[in-house]
This record gives sequence, C-alpha cells and structure tokens, in this order.
Amino acid sequence: SFSLFKRWSARIPTMKLNGWLQAWMIRWPPPWRNGQKCNVKYMTQTRARPPTFVVWTNTTSEDMPRNYIRQIQNAMRDEFKT
Repeated sequence: SFSLFKRWSARIPTMKLNGWLQAWMIRWPPPWRNGQKCNVKYMTQTRARPPTFVVWTNTTSEDMPRNYIRQIQNAMRDEFKT
C-alpha cells in the first residue's frame, strides 16, 4: 500500500521527462497530418496526485492522433515505474 502511494505521488523532473521524450521520438517519430508533421515539442508534469502531464505540440489537440498519445502514455508507464 505504501509503494502504491509512493508511485502515485511521484514527480518526474522536466529535464528527465523531455530527455526521455526526445529519445523515444527518435525511435517512434510523430505522424504526419494534413501535410504537416505532428511534433511534440515539450512535456512537463503539472500535478503529482493524480499524475498529470501537459504536452506542447505544433498542432491542435484534434490533429494529434489519439493512438500516438496513447502510445506515449504506455511507454511512460513502462519507463517511469517506481
């Protein structure tokens, strides 16, 4: 129970998060939409309980494919287990 609380309360430093994101995007590049590459520029954690992240992109949220966002979420869960 304590380990679950610790994981739920965890904060990931922005520098570590963005370093991981850039390396991840080299392996799985963002898709193209409407003739423009959907590029994720920056990510930061805004809340710890529950873990909440904000992503800045060069597109609107409607143009960023949901499956790509889901892929990032799943990769983050695997990478940042505590």
